[in-house]
Amino acid sequence: MAGNLGSFVTSLAFPYLLVLTGSTAPFFVLGAALNLAGAWMWMMVRPERPIGSASPSDPRPAAAVET
Repeated sequence: MAGNLGSFVTSLAFPYLLVLTGSTAPFFVLGAALNLAGAWMWMMVRPERPIGSASPSDPRPAAAVET
């Protein structure tokens, strides 16, 4: 679903960036930056850590990403 939303937003953003800057380069630079941000976020995920709470008595859910 996020991919569909991203496609919709970028299809609307492209003409505005083209009119604002007069070039298509900012659109692709923004896309590259978003891809790098997504790759960095995936590197922060630790698959060996459980997502559920640490114990049944602990009401706080455990995070899959270290802070």
